[in-house]
Amino acid sequence: MDIKSWAVGFIEGDGCITITSKTRGKNSPKHYFYPLLTIQIRDDDPNIIPQIEKAIGVKAYVIPRRPSPRTWNTKPSIQATWKTKEALKAIINLIDTHPLVGKKAKEYVYWREAVSIYTSKTINHNERNKRIIALKGLIAEVRVYKE
Repeated sequence: MDIKSWAVGFIEGDGCITITSKTRGKNSPKHYFYPLLTIQIRDDDPNIIPQIEKAIGVKAYVIPRRPSPRTWNTKPSIQATWKTKEALKAIINLIDTHPLVGKKAKEYVYWREAVSIYTSKTINHNERNKRIIALKGLIAEVRVYKE
């Protein structure tokens, strides 16, 4: 089995390509928006994340997640996140060469554009945020369940 095709299938099924925001610095009101990929799996199947890291070619930031009585997640899990510019470019390379086939392919079009904007050195902060926020809205629209 081709590990890269398998990894893209896993991303399609259990991955989350999204855009999030963070405030820079403790006293800074400046927000910035950035794309990322997260995968959360049960912690009793730890061999999955290293295989996906191998396919992407970049290690993930991995943290354990404990059960929460407020959520559906009742078992311990592991969350892997890729958010560096290097990782995002590697994910695009992987998915462009091993395309998504489901609904996430529609999200990917907007997410890919967000990565391009985020990694650009020619777009200023305010314009970057404005364009990425618009793409975040488009991703949200694709995710709406349609009967």
